[in-house]
Amino acid sequence: MREDKIEFASAAMTSGVGTLGGVAVFGWLWMIVRQRGVRRRDSERLREQIARDLHDDIGSNLAGIVLISEVGTKSSEASPEIRKDFHEIKETAEQTSEAMRDIVWLIHVDKAGARDMLIKMRGSVELIVGDLNTTIESKPADFKNRPLGLPLRRNFFFAFKESLHNVRKHAQATTVAIRFTVTHSELSFEVADNGVGFDVNSGKESGYGLENLRRRAEQVNGRCKIDSIPEQGTTISFSAPLNRKNS
Repeated sequence: MREDKIEFASAAMTSGVGTLGGVAVFGWLWMIVRQRGVRRRDSERLREQIARDLHDDIGSNLAGIVLISEVGTKSSEASPEIRKDFHEIKETAEQTSEAMRDIVWLIHVDKAGARDMLIKMRGSVELIVGDLNTTIESKPADFKNRPLGLPLRRNFFFAFKESLHNVRKHAQATTVAIRFTVTHSELSFEVADNGVGFDVNSGKESGYGLENLRRRAEQVNGRCKIDSIPEQGTTISFSAPLNRKNS
């Protein structure tokens, strides 16, 4: 009986120590999870504050530059050269303001999805090539609004804008066809114009910023393909995988 009591007491002590150890481990894990949650909330608040500062301070300054430059371009006392300089300042300020709004959107909209991306891209089409004959198609038309990580949104969106700027600056096109595609594993866009095109083997790609598009594709483990025929037009295709890293 004495030996049985000793074994029972020993088992009870071992069980108690195990329980205390389990409680300690659980408490330690809970503190880690809680600290991560606090850091995440702090990061979100900081991101929102940065977005507000960019919009309020830098945005208002750029708007002031645009207004002053516009007055300068219409001044009858200024020479043609000075009015031209004011016009260039105005265009630069407007482009910078647009780029700043894009950056604010990227850092402020933390949980933007594929459908939000398409809405933002449609707005860029209107701003950059809105005076051309444009068609925009999404496949499928009712795709799921999948979440997109910040690196994917950043590189995908800026690659799209750079493709449109290439049409504006170099293509001399009259029509632009845009396709936005979402599948269960991939996000992609295609920008096709009917412009002057170029020889892809001529080494002129650097002037079109196409190497930047390829670098952006590499940063999201994606692909960028450029097809162009002189006097027939250019098609830029950009795709990125929708994996855990990018979502």
